[in-house]
Amino acid sequence: MAKDYLTGRIVFVDPTCFSDSQQRPGEIGKVVNICNQDKDVLTIEFEDGTRNAYRAEYLKTLAPKKMMLDSVIDHQHRFVKEASFKDMLNVYKLATQNRVKEALKLAILNSNTRFYCAINCKDYREIKEDARKYQVKGKKRNM
Repeated sequence: MAKDYLTGRIVFVDPTCFSDSQQRPGEIGKVVNICNQDKDVLTIEFEDGTRNAYRAEYLKTLAPKKMMLDSVIDHQHRFVKEASFKDMLNVYKLATQNRVKEALKLAILNSNTRFYCAINCKDYREIKEDARKYQVKGKKRNM
């Protein structure tokens, strides 16, 4: 089986999908297992050691850095005077420093940063798999 890009990835439970506290909306965890029968069912381990299973579309992770930066640049005119623009830049900065948990905590704070800096895990996997298909042998494409 090909490499799965989500194993070990830091994610958060999309707070717009769940209101039930049992589902832990907005909480950050790590993908520790992918179901063999359905690759879109991911087991997340939270900081307190508990585990829950979720569908990939209900979990978000940081968008690939290039995608995040392109979104911020393309939409900067809309947010220049808003605090969320500064937050988006800070999320990007933290991501480039591999401070993923801190970046996700900041990305969760408001709808703009969630929209422009995070992506659902199903889409993230598809982007990474597509990039791999078109990758030239011997050269790594940064995303």
